[in-house]
Amino acid sequence: MLKACWSNLLNILKYKLNVLVECWKEGLYLQGIIHDWSKFSPTEFFPYAKKFFYIGQKSANDELKWKYAWSHHQHKNKHHWEY
Repeated sequence: MLKACWSNLLNILKYKLNVLVECWKEGLYLQGIIHDWSKFSPTEFFPYAKKFFYIGQKSANDELKWKYAWSHHQHKNKHHWEY
């Protein structure tokens, strides 16, 4: 699971860097920094790591945790219509 967490962290950082660069081109400095900040929260970070980067046994409970994390993400970030 440690490798999955590391992979997830690198994935988030790469994504956030790309968003930051594009936001800065448009003068959206704060938005570029805070965009998808919730992905670092334990509520989202660990279920995402297990869903997308963990190679091994996954349970139905893991899927429920990921669905909750996705819902959490949508409702905590203004760029999602579910917000």
